[in-house]
Amino acid sequence: VVFTLALSKRLSAAGSKVKAVSCAPGASSTGLLQTTQSTGELSWVMQMSKPLYAALYVQSAEDGTMPLLTCMYDPSVQSGDFFEPANAEGLKGPAVKTELEPHCKTAENEEVLWEASCAAVGEFVVAAA
Repeated sequence: VVFTLALSKRLSAAGSKVKAVSCAPGASSTGLLQTTQSTGELSWVMQMSKPLYAALYVQSAEDGTMPLLTCMYDPSVQSGDFFEPANAEGLKGPAVKTELEPHCKTAENEEVLWEASCAAVGEFVVAAA
């Protein structure tokens, strides 16, 4: 998310019409939960309470795509926006724009992450599109 904010600012400064947005699917019924459980990454408490947890906090895989689809197709989405499910602390529900935590929006954090990313994969040149 922080990288996306830095990219959004660079795209805007370059006069690009490209939007940089981010999203989170929430807790969706995909193979990830089963994979995590089979590798022993879930605590015994989570393993025992999985059916209750799923009933309260897990949405379908299809519903988990809604934040991504919103970012892709909703014309009101602006560069730098972040979408996630509205309910259960971002775990399920309709996709909504979510205000980021203040530490995600500092110029210092954006610059640190941008520089580290460029160091890891090479310089990323932003040009008008």
